[in-house]
Amino acid sequence: MRRTMVGGIGFFVLTLLCSFLLGARTVPANHVTAPLRDGALDLTGVDLGRDVVGLPPESFTHYPEQLLAPGEAGGATGDWASPYGTARVRVRLPAGEPLALSATAPDHALRVWAGGQEVGAWGTVGATAKDSRARAGNLIAGLVAEAPVTDLTIWHSGFVRHYGLPAVYVGSAANLAAQQERLVLRDSLFAGGALAAALLFLGMFSFFGRKAPYALFALCCGCLGVYNLVTGSLPLALLAPAGAAPVARLEYLALFGFASGFILYLCATFPGLVARWARRAGVALFALIGLSLLALPPWQFTRLLWVYVAAEAVAGVFVIATLVARARRPSVEQRLVLLAAGLLVAVALLEQTLLRWALPHWYATGLLTSTAMAGMVVLNMIALAIHAMRAERDLERSRRAEQAMRDANRSLQRLGELQRGFLRTMSHELRTPLAVMGGHAQLSAQKLRLGIDKDDIVRRMGVISRESIRLGELVNSLLERDHPVDERAGGGCLPVPVARHCAQLYEPLVARNGNRLRLALPGRLPVAAISEQGLTQVLLNLLANSARHTRQGVVELGARLEGARVALWVRDTGEGMPEALLAEMVQPGAAGERAGESGLGLPLSREIVEAVGGILRLDSHVGEGTLVEIRVPLADTDGDDGGDSRDDGLGGGVGGIDHSETGRSGGADGDHLAG
Repeated sequence: MRRTMVGGIGFFVLTLLCSFLLGARTVPANHVTAPLRDGALDLTGVDLGRDVVGLPPESFTHYPEQLLAPGEAGGATGDWASPYGTARVRVRLPAGEPLALSATAPDHALRVWAGGQEVGAWGTVGATAKDSRARAGNLIAGLVAEAPVTDLTIWHSGFVRHYGLPAVYVGSAANLAAQQERLVLRDSLFAGGALAAALLFLGMFSFFGRKAPYALFALCCGCLGVYNLVTGSLPLALLAPAGAAPVARLEYLALFGFASGFILYLCATFPGLVARWARRAGVALFALIGLSLLALPPWQFTRLLWVYVAAEAVAGVFVIATLVARARRPSVEQRLVLLAAGLLVAVALLEQTLLRWALPHWYATGLLTSTAMAGMVVLNMIALAIHAMRAERDLERSRRAEQAMRDANRSLQRLGELQRGFLRTMSHELRTPLAVMGGHAQLSAQKLRLGIDKDDIVRRMGVISRESIRLGELVNSLLERDHPVDERAGGGCLPVPVARHCAQLYEPLVARNGNRLRLALPGRLPVAAISEQGLTQVLLNLLANSARHTRQGVVELGARLEGARVALWVRDTGEGMPEALLAEMVQPGAAGERAGESGLGLPLSREIVEAVGGILRLDSHVGEGTLVEIRVPLADTDGDDGGDSRDDGLGGGVGGIDHSETGRSGGADGDHLAG
């Protein structure tokens, strides 16, 4: 920011210097005033090839509302505020030397005679507004003095503005042409710079959030550019066919548009400091001025010019005084805006009062005000550039904060998903032992009512007791969730006893749907590299899925040895599923959503099996049933599974358990799974 400020101040100083030097080159430093001798302006002692002589208005004799031919008598007065009239002056010129006369005529029609001969005309001079047509532009006429004293007669009519006679200059044609070229260059550069600034800030208004200060400053620069265009030498010549009235209207609209826009720009730069009623009153006043400039003819609104200037001045002083009084610790850009406003007002007032009389002629031609206006534009450009940089920095901070918020929201969503996943997992883990306990309790209650098989009831109560203990262990492990799956699944166990135990636990639930549980277990198998808890959880999940989706069918639990792996499977004759859904069934939440279940049985089983280096395979066909097979590696040491050493004593339950021949495998051979 400090580097920006230093660069901006340097650019401001350079702009002031260039504007001043350019403006100084556009007015003749060799401008002289001819002395009045014997009733005539004496130009014979002036080097007209180098100097430009201004003919002061007070040296002319004015005949208001009289169009007098050269030599014709009339009634002269000192009143210059007339819509038309005749002005005469006697001039001593070098005899036989070709000279040129120029008169700026932005709102006059002119006819000029020298020595009784008409030397130039601009527009149509008439005694009424209907007969007179003033043209915007400059009159340049050539003349050659044939007598020691030349009488200059000028007709003027301007039913546009009530000004006096235009400024008249005499000099060589080359000198006056060079002066016109410099004026064209100055006006074009000032107008082009102002219009370029207007386009720049109009673009900033469009691309940087439609901030009001950008639009209002673009309006100020645009009005300033138009004002320079319609008051410049070359644009005036281009606009000449339109007549003086439209040019005058456009000039005042641009001038008061600049003043009004700048006052509103100050209010927008310091939001909240100017009362709302004052802003509304200012907008209404500026709108009234603009409408009057559009509706009234120029000769009427030029009479009200002092009213417009006073109203704009009062509004400007009120706003600046309010800002100075109320602004507390203004920002850098606000200070620059106040400095620019103060600079323009101070220089304009000084130039129109003290400097007009204290400085040479070429200083008092609007040069200092034009320079201050260029500096004001640059200062405000720097202020708005700093404002844009600050807004961009704040926007970047907002973007970073928004990105951080989005990241936090994603983290919260992820945390919510993990929480929901944990709850689904916990509900699934708890549902299996609860279902086992409920099934055995239901069978025990039936036998108690019938008063039969008390030993079987006792055994089932033991199952309920063991499952309640396992349920407590599951609750502790699920609440902690500190141990990964591979720690819960790793270890070793004898697969046949674990499979028989799972069959005993889930036999009542299988029988609920009229199913029959069939075992295809060998007498013994080596120790598998999976913990008893992990294998129990996997087999119970698989039995639960088969029992849930099978009606009046068979659920088979089997195991066999395949090289260095133990294969266990659960096969059913249930409803099955399409092959296209098999890959989705091992994804969390997919398998059971349509039935209102958690859908975590198969994904958890696959996770446990893969944690010990095993694989889980799924094969199913609609209407034929489903086969789920797991293969886990053998542990480092073999063990005796004791598969025939325990009598389960649960064969009398509803549905019963079908013990197939030991050593037969109800699973698949190799990697092929048949439905």
